[in-house]
Amino acid sequence: MMKQQSWIDRNDETIALINERGQIEFQPQLDVDRMYFPSYGLTQVKREGRFGYVNQFGNLVIPFRFAKAYPFSENGLAFVVEEKGGKGGYINREGEYVIPPRFDTGTPFKFGLAAVSNGGVYYYITPDGYPAINEKFLYASEFADCGLAKVVDSSGRHVFMDNYSRIVLAMKKGNILLHFKEGGRAAVFNSKGRHVLIDAAGNIITRSYDNIRLYPYSHLHPFLLDGLWGYLNDRGEEVIPNIYEEVNPFNHLGYAKLKAFNPLAPNGQSEFYIDQHDQIITPQKVERKLRRLTKQYQHINAFQKGRALVRYTEEQ
Repeated sequence: MMKQQSWIDRNDETIALINERGQIEFQPQLDVDRMYFPSYGLTQVKREGRFGYVNQFGNLVIPFRFAKAYPFSENGLAFVVEEKGGKGGYINREGEYVIPPRFDTGTPFKFGLAAVSNGGVYYYITPDGYPAINEKFLYASEFADCGLAKVVDSSGRHVFMDNYSRIVLAMKKGNILLHFKEGGRAAVFNSKGRHVLIDAAGNIITRSYDNIRLYPYSHLHPFLLDGLWGYLNDRGEEVIPNIYEEVNPFNHLGYAKLKAFNPLAPNGQSEFYIDQHDQIITPQKVERKLRRLTKQYQHINAFQKGRALVRYTEEQ
């Protein structure tokens, strides 16, 4: 029912943004085919293949005229792609170009910088469109909340860099750094198929695991060791032991649905919920709380910062 994505399609139903109590915070005041998660008071919407933006009241404030559109940044700029030519630039909240469309890709601005690319070459720019760092990269990400960005340098090394272009962590060639998830302060690096957590200072904070999954806005992260799953916190501590066969992210109620070995069950597995203290919660209790929302809405995306995108029929 709840999927981790930042957009939702209409599918002949009404789409809206709700809070954790199930109350509608806003919805588009016109027909759209897709709506995205709001960012700094404006939301991308799509209709008949073109993108525009609505405000917090659901009113269209930037017309449907872009081939692609991305979230607004903290400095009031958003990266959009023109239909003609396929190049992208940055517009302000009035829909006017501040940085003309001349890039293949562009990230949101954070800490005063955005990563752009042309012809497979990546570099960082300032809000006036000029290069911020002399160095160019094979890849460059947007800056995470913790102040670091992932880049791949000319030699192919994966590197974490701060917004002063200082290298915080550089991996040996062949090791893969994954991004810091939105709202998180830990990242994964992959070395020869083994996963390790790194904090925002570039310190290794866990032992090696078969797999680690990081979810946005979550402080508990599933880890796999010897075929069984448990959970780590942001400090890399094993707060829930690896005794489970299948796990899921914790939902907005603070519960996670998982499966464990049970020789008495028909298929050898039991399915149940736990809370963030590893206490078993009966499915009836959780589903009773979830039913209040699922009865009202046919589809609910995963909650982010206490809000979620939903679909529902007007008759209900």
